[in-house]
Amino acid sequence: MLEIAQNVCRKNKDVLFVAVGDGEQQDELKKAVHDRKLDHAVICIGRVDRMKECYRDAKITLICSLKEGLALTAYESCAMGVPVISSDVGGQKDLIDSTVGRLIPSRQDEVTGIDNRTYDRREIEEFTNAILLLLEDEQLYKTCCKNCRQKAVGEFSVQNMIQKMQTEILELMSDDLLS
Repeated sequence: MLEIAQNVCRKNKDVLFVAVGDGEQQDELKKAVHDRKLDHAVICIGRVDRMKECYRDAKITLICSLKEGLALTAYESCAMGVPVISSDVGGQKDLIDSTVGRLIPSRQDEVTGIDNRTYDRREIEEFTNAILLLLEDEQLYKTCCKNCRQKAVGEFSVQNMIQKMQTEILELMSDDLLS
């Protein structure tokens, strides 16, 4: 995230990255922010109990994880109408696409790359370009915001999820009966 922040800030000085969470690497992150002289562009606010306010104030949600299922963060962000730029890991592609943000191919191995602090330059550039595109293209940004909410509510409502689960179960039962 810090390399992405550095790249974005070189091209757009008005960007502020807010890291939310209080994991075991929070102190390391804060030190790295300071060492890279990014104190003006990256703040770490720790654990937040009322994420609604964070999404309300956010322009974009950045998820550059190496390993995810379908991140609750991505769903919450879309539900709040905030575009998501995420690595293409786990089930992220079930929600994130070019209509609600951008999905960036992960070029790291999720097993060996977890605590490896070197990143593929192309991946960093793709994240950077995706962020800058959404920040600079106002019409694209507004369209993604609208699509986020529609997709979260339309495709991921409790009723929709129940229907999808029932369909999957019936298909599995049918396959068992045919075997």
